[in-house]
Amino acid sequence: MAKKSSVSLSNTGTLIQIVLGVFFITLGILEMTAYNSGGSEVLRSVSKAFGGKSDILSLVFAILELVAGIVILGSVFIPLQQRFVFIITFALLIVWAIKIILSLFMNDFLEPGFFVWINVLALDLLILVSIWTVNRSS
Repeated sequence: MAKKSSVSLSNTGTLIQIVLGVFFITLGILEMTAYNSGGSEVLRSVSKAFGGKSDILSLVFAILELVAGIVILGSVFIPLQQRFVFIITFALLIVWAIKIILSLFMNDFLEPGFFVWINVLALDLLILVSIWTVNRSS
């Protein structure tokens, strides 16, 4: 008879939530402190194209990522309203999808090489699916 796994789906979901929260907290901090990163440069270019200030879009994304990371991680340890967590993770889902489109399809399509591009896309989609999973569970 097959032995049952000791890790339940709810434990896995909690682990994904913790890792995702830590990821977005650190990403938000890094993006706010590393203004010259590749992602920030793409967002500055998009902001300029629409007549905005060059740094505002990068800063808005970084702040949303930081706040979302705090909410996602915090909701594991303290009770937060499910509707609030849903709204924050839904906004993060939209922002992450926009970042994928801007950075991988509109800026560096198939660059620096096909397999590297596919690898980065797969990683970004893995993060997107994790956000969606947390969003659906809230």
